[in-house]
Amino acid sequence: MIRKFFFYCFILSIPAFLGLSALQASRYGDLERELKKLEKTQEEWVENNKRLIAGVTYLSSPDRIEHIARNQLGLQKKQPEEVLQISITDSSVVAGTDALPVYSAGTGTVNEDVHGFPPDTVSVSEVTYRSIAEYFEGFEAADE
Repeated sequence: MIRKFFFYCFILSIPAFLGLSALQASRYGDLERELKKLEKTQEEWVENNKRLIAGVTYLSSPDRIEHIARNQLGLQKKQPEEVLQISITDSSVVAGTDALPVYSAGTGTVNEDVHGFPPDTVSVSEVTYRSIAEYFEGFEAADE
């Protein structure tokens, strides 16, 4: 009798195992389709990122920016001789003493020293120097 019971249980378990196998195959197929869909989405995002990076490269190119600055905004590059540089050469101003700073100004290309700092003094025309001196005439050094 027990032998028959186990035999019937075994016979009935075969369809159950087949049903579970079919269910597992169905779930596997669903997951495989979802994986393909996600991979396709990922490829689209990668392509979109490539297009965006190319757009950023194009939009930030110096030639394009210069073209917009000149043609749309009416801006022009300053020539080195049109640039005015002013530097304080008296270190007592930084220390907070009452001594007045010594100003020097210059135009044109300035050669930097080996440490990457501009030189302490640069030559400037007398007219330019007078206009700078007039501008700074009423100013006093700020105490920190």
